[in-house]
This record gives sequence, C-alpha cells and structure tokens, in this order.
Amino acid sequence: MKAKENATVFWEAFDKIIRSFSSMNNVSGEESLGKLDIMALEVVSRNEGLIMSELARVLDVRVNTVTGIADRLVERRLLKRERNHKDRRVIRLYTTPKGRKTVEAYQTNRESFFRKLTNILTREEQDGLVSVMVKIAGMAEGKK
Repeated sequence: MKAKENATVFWEAFDKIIRSFSSMNNVSGEESLGKLDIMALEVVSRNEGLIMSELARVLDVRVNTVTGIADRLVERRLLKRERNHKDRRVIRLYTTPKGRKTVEAYQTNRESFFRKLTNILTREEQDGLVSVMVKIAGMAEGKK
C-alpha cells in the first residue's frame, strides 16, 4: 500500500475505534458522560478531597473549565464540593456513592472492551499493538 492509502485506512480504523470508545461513556444507566467528565470523576475518585486547581493541572485544562465540569458532575450527584472552613476560597471535591458506582461501571466497561479487543489478537500482535500505541502516544505528546 502507498503511504496515502495507509493513511486513509489507518484513519478509518482509528475513527471506528474512537466511536467504540465513545459508546463506553454510557455507564450504569447514566446519560453519556463526556471524556473530561469521566476523566475528572476518575481522578477525584483516586484523590478524594482534591482541590479544583489541582484537578485542572492533572487534566491540563484551565480552572474555569474544571468549574464547568464540577458543576455538571455535582448536578448529576456524582461529585460533591466542600469548602475549607479556614479558607473559604478553597473548594475540595469528593465523589458521592453514585459517583463511585459510575467510576466502577465505567472501568468495568473499559476492561471488557479491551478484553474483546485483545482476544482477537495473538500474544505477539498484542505486544506489537501496545508497542505501536505507546510510540504513537509519545509522538502525540511531543516526545521523540
């Protein structure tokens, strides 16, 4: 195949994979959550009491973006906010029981998806896929 044909085939396959990932965002009867919403929920579930500015740093977004994410997740009762009694400007985020259940359901869906994905590959193909994906991810992050 020529490079242009490879690029087209790669993009079509990549697009199908991305669409499959998007379908995983519908978890535990919840309406579909956006990618950043899920990422934020997972980060907070691993770091209960995280402050907004730290979540923004971890997600590599601005604090006002995290404010919108937190607003949506609080409205859906997946996160709760608590103000610091000593410094009312500091807001800490915690997952609710519903939020923890949603994170668990999402992680279960993700693991199931990856099991299905890797079950169609030989062990050698799995190793090659992981190697190529790590290489592409590194390039996407600006690493050589």
